[in-house]
Amino acid sequence: MKVVTAYAYNPVIYGVYPDITNTTDNKRNYPMADNRIKLYKNGTQVVLLEVRSITRQLLDVTSQDFYINVINRQNGELICRKQADSLDAANGRLQFTFVPFDLVNVRPSMYSFSISTIDVNGVEMFLFLDQNGDATGDCEVLDKALPAFSPSILVDDFSDKVINFQHYMVSSYHPGDGQFYYTDGQMTAAVYANNFTGTFYIDGSLAPIPTDNDWFSVLISEQYGNWPFVNFCGIESFQMTGALMWIRFRYKADPLNNGSIDKVIYRGTFNLRRNGNLDTPAP
Repeated sequence: MKVVTAYAYNPVIYGVYPDITNTTDNKRNYPMADNRIKLYKNGTQVVLLEVRSITRQLLDVTSQDFYINVINRQNGELICRKQADSLDAANGRLQFTFVPFDLVNVRPSMYSFSISTIDVNGVEMFLFLDQNGDATGDCEVLDKALPAFSPSILVDDFSDKVINFQHYMVSSYHPGDGQFYYTDGQMTAAVYANNFTGTFYIDGSLAPIPTDNDWFSVLISEQYGNWPFVNFCGIESFQMTGALMWIRFRYKADPLNNGSIDKVIYRGTFNLRRNGNLDTPAP
């Protein structure tokens, strides 16, 4: 029998209190690492907070209220705010408890968060949360601790379109990693061809709602934004990197072409972390 040992783990936020009244000490010790947390929609979880002074000493915060603010990176909207409970407030240790209701209307994606407190004068102050003295950290909201498999996107709806006075077969466009704030931008596309001769392209756009003038070729070979095929049968895969809002595929068949591109299967980082609801073509 194999024994699996599991450990309970609560993420910890390390915050530095902005003591602007301390003029006798010139030390400015920001957190030693950037703060990143993950929140799961379907469960109850605790996030710990340690409040330290600018000289990195744990502070007595028994007389203060602290809040965590989860913020939409795109529009700055406050989507969740929780007040901390005392764990050992006399020694700067607090905790936030998230329950499923807190995130019920929050879609899985990348967000920012801040930690704030209200001083005796009613002024809201924010803790330093990273090595550069910034007041925000990274917060990833996930569907569940073990996400369901999300299928790749099937693209087979190519139609004729004129681009720069030339005819191409162009697909509908699909969401890229940039929509969900995943900064790695890793993407993979597999082209299924049958005796095809011509040139294949992958286009990206950074526009929220792209027009015909908002597309550019994504680099899919070492130097070029296209890939030539000559009587190719089989599957050719391409690895790309880019924080794109939208992605589409197109090809231009050679005049002597007798084959076809049957489909493209596409997968981005968000496919690995989401539950498939957005794996549909754009309207």
